[in-house]
Amino acid sequence: MSIKNITRGVLLVCIVTAACLFIAAALVYFGAVDEKTANIAAFVGMAAGGFIGALSAAKSSGSKLLANALCVSLICSLIVLAGAFLSGSGFSIGIRTVSVIAGLFCTGFLGALFGR
Repeated sequence: MSIKNITRGVLLVCIVTAACLFIAAALVYFGAVDEKTANIAAFVGMAAGGFIGALSAAKSSGSKLLANALCVSLICSLIVLAGAFLSGSGFSIGIRTVSVIAGLFCTGFLGALFGR
C-alpha cells in the first residue's frame, strides 16, 4: 500500500464532494432546485467523489489496487463518522450515514475494479 496514493485519493474525494455540495447548496440558495433534489445531489456527489478517489488510488498503484482503493473508502468513512459525531448531540448514526458509508465502500470497490 502506498500512503502517497491513498492520500491523493482521499484529497480527490474531499475536493469532488465539496464541489458537488457547493453547487447543490448554490442551486438551493438561488431557488433553482428544492432541498430534496439537493439531498440526492449530495449523495451522488459523495459517490462520484468516492469513485474518482478510489480509481485514482487504484490506477497509480501497481499491485494491491483493491487495498489502496478500500483504504481510501475506509478513511473517507471515518471522516463521515467523525462528522456524524460532531454534528449532533453525541454519536448518532442514521440511515443516511449508513447509506453514505455503504456507498463509499461500493464505489471504492468499483474504483478498484475499473482501475485495473
